[in-house]
Amino acid sequence: AWELAAGGLIALTAPFWTRIPRHLSAVLAWGGVGAIVACAWMLDDSTIYPGTAAAIPVTATAAILAAGCAPRYHSIERLLGEPLLQGIGKVSYSWYLWHWPMLVIFPFIAGSSLGWPRRLEVVFLSLFFAILSYHIVENPVRNLRRLNFEWMRTAVALAAVVIAVAVIVSNVVVTTGQGIAAGAVTI
Repeated sequence: AWELAAGGLIALTAPFWTRIPRHLSAVLAWGGVGAIVACAWMLDDSTIYPGTAAAIPVTATAAILAAGCAPRYHSIERLLGEPLLQGIGKVSYSWYLWHWPMLVIFPFIAGSSLGWPRRLEVVFLSLFFAILSYHIVENPVRNLRRLNFEWMRTAVALAAVVIAVAVIVSNVVVTTGQGIAAGAVTI
């Protein structure tokens, strides 16, 4: 909740951020991007999450948002305005929802932890699913003019199936994972 609140706070204080000097806006934007990139390399499996380490990427993202409130163009906008990055931005929430479960479940399926090349493959596979879900689910729902009863019934049925599958898969993974962990201890 506090991560969402940070973005909300920037939105509520946007008039303040529009008045910051151009050079400070650029420092906030580039500093935020630099901190996010640094987090990608510094935070790893040993990082306690959720925890205080989450404050770094959240603060960095808030800095980028604050810098974006300023009504002047600076170099970070050129970078973040590239079509590829704009496309990734459009599916970023879907990607956020897909990547973490896949990074957690795939090691259980493989029976061991994944190295960087395999993790990268899983991340790109999750991007593929994010793009699909963005175009098949997220965008159509967002663009609905109104919800009709037939659509709602189908949506509720689909949600029930997805939840049931998630519960079954989670139970299998947890059961299998505990068996693997217990086997590793006894060997």
